Amino acid sequence: MELERDIVKLEVFWEDSAQTPPEWIKKIEDKVSFIELVDSTVVLYIRIADLKTFLKIKIPIREISDVNIKNLFLLSQIFQKIPIGVLIFKQQVVYANAFIEKIFEKPYVEIVDSPAKDFLPEEIIRNIQKLFSKESIERELVLKWIGSFDLLSGNKRHLLIIATSTFIDEIPFGIALFFDISREKNFLTEMVDLHSYDSITGLPNLKSALEFIENLRKNGKRFLVGLVDIDNFSLINDSFGIETGDKVLREFVERLRKSFNPNYYQLFRTVSDQFLIISLRETDRMKEIKYIVNKIKKLLEIPFKVDGSEIFLSVNFGFSFYPEHGDSVLTKAEIALKHAREEKLSYAVYSLDLEFSRETIEILSNIKEDIKNDRIEVFFQPKVDLNSGKILGAEALMRSSVPPNKAIPVIIRYGLMFDVGRIILRKSLENLKQWLENGHDISVAVNVSISQLLDNRFFPLVRRTIEKLRIPPEKLILEVTESEATVNSNNLFSTIKALVEYGVKISIDDFGTGYSSLSRLKMIKAHELKIDLSFIKNVPESEEDKSIVKFIVDISKLLKMTSVAEGIERKEQIEFLRKIGCNEGQGYFFSPPVPAKEFERLLEKEVFAI
Repeated sequence: MELERDIVKLEVFWEDSAQTPPEWIKKIEDKVSFIELVDSTVVLYIRIADLKTFLKIKIPIREISDVNIKNLFLLSQIFQKIPIGVLIFKQQVVYANAFIEKIFEKPYVEIVDSPAKDFLPEEIIRNIQKLFSKESIERELVLKWIGSFDLLSGNKRHLLIIATSTFIDEIPFGIALFFDISREKNFLTEMVDLHSYDSITGLPNLKSALEFIENLRKNGKRFLVGLVDIDNFSLINDSFGIETGDKVLREFVERLRKSFNPNYYQLFRTVSDQFLIISLRETDRMKEIKYIVNKIKKLLEIPFKVDGSEIFLSVNFGFSFYPEHGDSVLTKAEIALKHAREEKLSYAVYSLDLEFSRETIEILSNIKEDIKNDRIEVFFQPKVDLNSGKILGAEALMRSSVPPNKAIPVIIRYGLMFDVGRIILRKSLENLKQWLENGHDISVAVNVSISQLLDNRFFPLVRRTIEKLRIPPEKLILEVTESEATVNSNNLFSTIKALVEYGVKISIDDFGTGYSSLSRLKMIKAHELKIDLSFIKNVPESEEDKSIVKFIVDISKLLKMTSVAEGIERKEQIEFLRKIGCNEGQGYFFSPPVPAKEFERLLEKEVFAI
């Protein structure tokens, strides 16, 4: 990867990447650092052994001639020009370059001779004595840290810090390199914001609503959930056009905003013509429902004027309460709304009687029969090395008598995920054992939900199944979605930690569609980052999606994770992904999900032509 900042060029190479090492690697292979002058340009090479990373920094130096490049003064001048912070320290700072001054917004005289701990994260401070030991210096110990620094000015910088130590005239010194990755972090935050708000109305979207509800639940808040559905809104789009429809929606939202106090009510847009209102008022539930219904109906007595025409809207409501209706309050409100529409009621309140629709009862019955009679099957989709075309693994996907998009919500809603997950895990690993014995060195990825990870039975089940089949734990990859993986739960993190320590690999699925901090991803110690197909679909045509995908790949490299692109359907997508250094991919370009026997035939082909 090559980055250019001002006049300085930085090249980075990771040993674990699938790329062919550049020629300059040969100059640094057996050294920690190396510096040379090439055509009035200083080239600094650094090898960070523990990170398996090589850096090449090129700094043009004007008016330079016949000078000993190793001269300490000149080296200091070089450090002053590079956009990487250089801090040399013992217990106190002995040297700081201009970029350190910029990062900490302090002049040189206020940094040098100050305690080194004032400029280093706690994780590195705790290891300073270890860093200075002779053994650590001889084996080139490297400490690395990623996170945010809160500066005195109130600003934040997001930094990657790499610290090591060396002897200078037989005296141990610490050296820390500061890489400012704030721009990359801010870019990711902007991308998250784009996926958190509705672009038409400006309201927070469904993802934001789920996060808001989760925070209320964690803090033990009582609240009311109301879904508001506009009747036959598609007729407005069909009759007057989508632009007119969008204007009506914006005016509708503006009326809602003016009518509901934001201190007590939160508004969200969930889907095209459906809105969510969450009430935090401590009042009688039925009185609150009537207040919301009557207030919105009164708003709609005034017509929406469009191109000389007057449009009247009518709405339906579905309500549920927390904690009375349990954790899945949004789903319960959807059930109530569906009942209100079907029965042509103004509103409906969730009750258990509403939940068991004829379709739901039929789906639930079929799934229970599938479990009882061992009819849950597993299909496999290949995960392919984007450079060689070799199959490196498979993602296991459930198949039953009910289509997955209808089966999975019912499985989760009625607490059957552990039982179904146990079957999928067993069948996936049984097939993996057969493939390994047949000489195919691959792994299998199994999707898991947060309900499984929070279940105390889950880790023992994984360990028991692996040991029974005598499969290396690292051949199993558990895929958890980004939004679920970063839920702030001690039980969740302890389960993931136990799985990782046992040897199982963790994959973050659908990356880019939820909210993650780099520190959370680092804490999880995931092995793999999967790029959601919604970003892959429009590359390489969409410049915006190309930037997002490239940034996610760069994040995976930074965190030493394998990047996997989902939903590949065209060769042009592979060429772009290979160019930016994405490791693996899956999608219909290679193969749809197929039964185990057909997948083994794919393995026997050995490689795909790409």
